[in-house]
Amino acid sequence: NCMKTFSCLILSLSLTFCLLFSKPIWAQQHIVKLNLFGVVSNSYGGSYEFVPSDRLSIALEANYLSQKRDDGFNLEITSENGYNIAPQVRFYPGNAYEGAPKGLFFGVNFIYENLNVERNNIELDSLITSGTVTNLGYGLIVGSQWIFEDRFAIDLLYNPYYNNPTVDGDLANQPAAVDYTDKKGFQFNRFLLSFGIAF
Repeated sequence: NCMKTFSCLILSLSLTFCLLFSKPIWAQQHIVKLNLFGVVSNSYGGSYEFVPSDRLSIALEANYLSQKRDDGFNLEITSENGYNIAPQVRFYPGNAYEGAPKGLFFGVNFIYENLNVERNNIELDSLITSGTVTNLGYGLIVGSQWIFEDRFAIDLLYNPYYNNPTVDGDLANQPAAVDYTDKKGFQFNRFLLSFGIAF
């Protein structure tokens, strides 16, 4: 009956909670990290990782995005400003001497990105076309994290993902929208290198 099903569900959730949060008090449970690739990728931000167990962690990455580029002939200038957030769940297989948050890890993540785009056409008397681009990504993550002196963290991550873009506003009716809709599908160029403090 419904009551028995509900009781089993509560018991299962309680056991899961106990397993996830059974971590020694001396281990690092929090890591705050800065994205070192930001200067190259025009993506400035970082992440916070919480480690509730010896094998699992939950992280949240957030970045501010800002870049300006031209078409190579200085006839059209594109400005992009926005942000992305990417929650992730990591599994650290580890061994007898190593577990979360140290060593090799793999997992899954979700990426939400919002960009405000402006295209300034110099030839057409500075005609500005604007719009919003929303990217939704579902990906896999694999990487390794090193903890030095029980305090300093270096995190290297590779993140292939499937992207689903949406273009709104005046930009959606322009040929330039193809620059964003063409990014639908699998993407294999997302790498992150971060430095942080564990505590």
